[in-house]
Amino acid sequence: MADTDASILPAADDIPKAENFTQVGIIVSEERGRLQVQEDKISVSESCRRKIHIAAVSGNWIEASSYSRIPSQWWRIPLNGRGMTALHVAISMRKTSFAEKLVNCMEMHDLEIPMVDGNTAFCLAAMTGNVKIAGILLRKNRRLLWIRGQNNMLPIQLASSAGHISMAEFLFQALPLDLHNIMPFQDIANLFFFSIHNNIYTMASKLLNRYPKLATMENEGGFTALQMLAQIL
Repeated sequence: MADTDASILPAADDIPKAENFTQVGIIVSEERGRLQVQEDKISVSESCRRKIHIAAVSGNWIEASSYSRIPSQWWRIPLNGRGMTALHVAISMRKTSFAEKLVNCMEMHDLEIPMVDGNTAFCLAAMTGNVKIAGILLRKNRRLLWIRGQNNMLPIQLASSAGHISMAEFLFQALPLDLHNIMPFQDIANLFFFSIHNNIYTMASKLLNRYPKLATMENEGGFTALQMLAQIL
C-alpha cells in the first residue's frame, strides 16, 4: 500500500519544550559521534539498499517492513552516495505516512543522522516546507531544532531562506523567546533578513520587536531592513 499524505498540521504548542538548550550542542555532538560508529557496523548488499530505497520513494511501508533479510535497524543504512537514509528519501518525496511509521520505529538519536551535506531529515522537512512531518520529528526529538544542516544553517534558517512561510512560522513558534541566550546574534540577524527577503513579515516583525537594533544592521549586501523593503515594494 502506497503512502497518502494528510494535511493536518501540528501546533507548535503540542511539542514538548526542551529543558536546557545550553547543553544541546554538546549532547548532539556526542550522540552523532556514537551514531556514526553504529552506522559503520551495518553492512548490507546493494540489492537490499535498492529495495529499501524503492520502498521509501514509493511510500510502500508494507513492502519495507516485510524484508526478512535486511538488518532490523535498516533505517540507519545510507542508501546512496549522498548518505540518504530511508527517512531522508521519504521526506524528500513527501511520503508523510511512510515517514511517520518509520519515526515510530526509531530511537531519538536515529533522527539526527546527517547526509553528506550535513542535512538531517528534519532539515529536509524544513527545506521542503512539510510542516506535518516536521511536527512528528520534533515531538520525537526536540534537539533537531538546533542541529545545523547545509551551509551551517539552522532548520529555521533553511525554511526561511527557501521562502516556506508556514514552516518558518511554525518553527519560530517552537523556539524559546530568549533566542539571544541560545543563538549567536548573527544567526538571529540572518533569520531576520531571510524573513524580509521572502515576505515572512510576521516573523520579521516579532524579531524586530525583541531586538530593535536589527533595524540598523546591514545584510551581506550592505542593506538595512528598510532599504530591503524599499527595493521589494
